[in-house]
Amino acid sequence: MDINEKINLAQAAALLGVTPKTVSVLCSQGYIDRDKNGFVTPARATQGYVLSIKKAGGRADAEYKQVKTMELKNRVAARDGKYQQRANEEAYQLSMEAWTQVSNYLNSLPAMITRDPAERKRITAMNTAFQHKFVAFVNTELRHST
Repeated sequence: MDINEKINLAQAAALLGVTPKTVSVLCSQGYIDRDKNGFVTPARATQGYVLSIKKAGGRADAEYKQVKTMELKNRVAARDGKYQQRANEEAYQLSMEAWTQVSNYLNSLPAMITRDPAERKRITAMNTAFQHKFVAFVNTELRHST
């Protein structure tokens, strides 16, 4: 993704660290320009957010500096072609965090489903095979593509 690529409001919200509702309000207030299909660009979203903070006056300087720093990092990352790498790294981290929860649940399934030791062993083997495939997929698609 580069700074001029079209993204939806949820993606813009994630980029800015705010809720999609906040991005929608900023669009309604004219700080962020949407195209006719409701899409924005990371550049317009960041610039509009910074402008809204400047005009709000009540916001802390630290928040303004954080947004400006993020805008600069995004510009530099896009220029260097590293934006996708950062996105992949973040996606990998989120996948691994979510995977911890899923894995814990899957590991508890055999005891929840049956008391038969042979059936528990069969379910555990299926879970283990799935877990290995999932981790291999995440490592291949996200980790190694960075």
